[in-house]
Order: sequence, then C-alpha cells, then structure tokens
Amino acid sequence: PGNVAFISQSGAMCTSILDWSLQANVGFSSFVSIGSMADINWGDIIYYLGDDPKTKAIAIYMETIGDARSFMSAASEVAFTKPIIVIKPGRTEQAAAAAASHTGSLAGSDDVLDAAFKRCGVLRVNKIREVFEIVELLGKQPLPRGNSLAVVTNAG
Repeated sequence: PGNVAFISQSGAMCTSILDWSLQANVGFSSFVSIGSMADINWGDIIYYLGDDPKTKAIAIYMETIGDARSFMSAASEVAFTKPIIVIKPGRTEQAAAAAASHTGSLAGSDDVLDAAFKRCGVLRVNKIREVFEIVELLGKQPLPRGNSLAVVTNAG
C-alpha cells in the first residue's frame, strides 16, 4: 500500500505504471483505470480521493478532460490539501488527433488546458518519466508543511 492515487484513461499506461511500481517498490492508495469515462468524470474521482484519508497526492494520466467545469471545481478544492499531478498528452495537433481517436473525444486546446491547470493548482508534467519520479517522491516522503520551502544544493 502507498499514499498516492493513480488514475488513468489508458490501460496501457496503467500496465506500465504497475510494472514500474513493482520494481521501484512504490505502492498506491488507489489505482483507477477509467477509460472513456462513460458514467463517471474527473470531478467525481478527484472529490472521492480528496476525501480518502489514505490518499496524500493524486497523479492523473488524462487523454481528455471531459466535463471541464467538474474537473476545475474538484481540482481547485482538493489541490489545497493534496497535490494533483497531471500528464496530458496531445500538445501537438498530431498527438491530439491520436488521443481523440483513442478516447473518441476532442483533446482541447493545450494553451487553455495549461491555463486551467495553473488556475486550479494542478501541476502538469510533460514526460512519463516525470510522473514516475513525482509518484515515487510523494509516495516515499512526507509533504512539506507550511508555506515556505528552502532548497539546499551544492551547485549554483
């Protein structure tokens, strides 16, 4: 068991994350494959995980945002207490078309999504490797307390 929840619209991504987690000895508080979200949306899941005492952070592989209002409302509320990390492919027109063909819905403007994520306190990462690193970090370390952070380094 772990303290990070992982949600994905891609079954292949779920398999990759699970394979990696076994080797890295990282567990999850919840692990959800939601596909094309026929009867549930991001807001439902984020609110549920926001109320889950075992979940300290939420990582999302999002192919399409679906009900943007529901996502924004839930993420804005939950991100105050639990970090939400999203990897959203589709930055290029070709990638957006591939995502649309996979889930059957439009991917949406990438600039608009960036602004929406920033507005509601969601951290967007660009590479799968970054998801692995952040999930491992959040799964093995406590969240910083307070509103200050110091970084100590041996380089300039």
